[in-house]
Amino acid sequence: MEDVITTHDYRFWLLLGGTAAVFGLVRLAPRWIDVRGKHITPGELKQRLDQHESFLLLDVRSAGEYFGPDGRIGSSRLLPLEQLDQQAARRVIPPGDIESTTVVTICNTGIRAAVATRRLRRAGLRALTLRGGLEAWQGEYLPLVRGVARDA
Repeated sequence: MEDVITTHDYRFWLLLGGTAAVFGLVRLAPRWIDVRGKHITPGELKQRLDQHESFLLLDVRSAGEYFGPDGRIGSSRLLPLEQLDQQAARRVIPPGDIESTTVVTICNTGIRAAVATRRLRRAGLRALTLRGGLEAWQGEYLPLVRGVARDA
């Protein structure tokens, strides 16, 4: 027997290795984004809100998602990620509270929220990502508001 890798064998191992690499990146991408930015778990956020800590909950999903059947956290404000820039970020916080306000960004899974958190931090704001997003919030059976808000 020869120890020669045939073209067929080489392509098989290359395909297998490439598939494993892609699968690994897809599985680790949300964790990688969370690790690079600050985050807060749904349980910790709920506990701190119950203790009347002040947070600005900023939902960065689309209006359709925010008012849709998945719901939203009751005291959150909508600012879609596409509209989030330095000026928009600073407009959602009262001028005197910019240094003392912590923004918690929210989306469905935490990925868009992590992007928003990085943008807010670059703008000089204190920001955290809700780890796992609304899926994790709902997974812990925490309260959500559904439908269109009266003041919307």
